[in-house]
Amino acid sequence: MRFAGRTLREYFSTSKKFPAITFILAVISVAGRLLDYYPPGIQLLFLLLGLIVLGWAGWTAVRYYGFNLIQTGLVGFFLSLGSHWALPIFHSIGELIYLFLVNSVIFVGVTGLGGLLAKKIKVL
Repeated sequence: MRFAGRTLREYFSTSKKFPAITFILAVISVAGRLLDYYPPGIQLLFLLLGLIVLGWAGWTAVRYYGFNLIQTGLVGFFLSLGSHWALPIFHSIGELIYLFLVNSVIFVGVTGLGGLLAKKIKVL
């Protein structure tokens, strides 16, 4: 099955480490929120780490695997699935569709931005 000219295998082989990192960040975030002790600012730290990972995934997809920006956006969408499993734990059914869409757009946008930077900056 092909999406935007690439197979699912190509999308996942491009970003082997990124789904694992995204999933681990989501697990740590969920565990922290379920515990009574959750230091202030730690959620922001995980958000920033996640954004860096997404931008890095977009950069890697373009720079090392020759993806275009649409394909890079799909990498971001596939990575978003690594964190969406946590949404039902903290949110009601009514919020899930909205949050799924918003989170997916954020993942696609940040990954696309990383890919765009990789296309524009040829030095590194």
